[in-house]
Amino acid sequence: NFARFDINGPEEPPKSASGPAKASKRLCELLNLRSKYIWQCPTPLWQTEEADATSATRSKAYTYELVNGVVQVYDDKNVPCLQHALPSFNEFLRDYRNFEAGIDDVDVKTLAHWRLHVLSCKFDLYNAISGEEEEVLTDYEQGEHRDLYQTYKVDTHVHMAAGMTAKSLLDFMVDKAMHHSGDLVAESPDGRVVTLRELFKKLNVDVKRLTVDSLDVQADTSLFERFDYFNSKYRPMGNTQLREL
Repeated sequence: NFARFDINGPEEPPKSASGPAKASKRLCELLNLRSKYIWQCPTPLWQTEEADATSATRSKAYTYELVNGVVQVYDDKNVPCLQHALPSFNEFLRDYRNFEAGIDDVDVKTLAHWRLHVLSCKFDLYNAISGEEEEVLTDYEQGEHRDLYQTYKVDTHVHMAAGMTAKSLLDFMVDKAMHHSGDLVAESPDGRVVTLRELFKKLNVDVKRLTVDSLDVQADTSLFERFDYFNSKYRPMGNTQLREL
């Protein structure tokens, strides 16, 4: 008796994707290629004779043979145990490289990420409408002091440049400019050591007009699968000298 709803209308990928039609076609090709390697036994294992066979029957002699780089198993009557055709080793390598190329395709990643976002929004909408009817007390919910928000994520790849927020970085730069502008902080190309005041003047940095937005060090959706954009966020105002400083 849950509420049902349909979302109709054009579902076009984001304009940021340079080739949505090409990416959609590529994604369909990968899905079809994936189905090539998915096989299910037409008869469930528990319904076969092997499930009720004695240990003496199960120990019958099997033979093995390498066919096109793939091991094929035969029973005592020289009948292949797997009745479906197996791809050759060279064919598998070609398909594997094709998968890798599709995974590294930026347009495919952007499209897949957008589709997952749309699916997540659809779930949130369904949860808002039918969430109360879906609630059933489970053993997990009965556990005391256990929930998703007490699960810790440990990331061992830490940038020291990410040790402060954009607001903390702004406050730090303003404080240094106001009270430590005479500190020697860098070396000019001619070998002369320059002060913080001189460096800011050279880079046209006016601390009185600095804002979090002007620093441009906050993450946004443009960073998805773009390490070059991600790396630029570690350069305040896009300046390498400020990052080094």
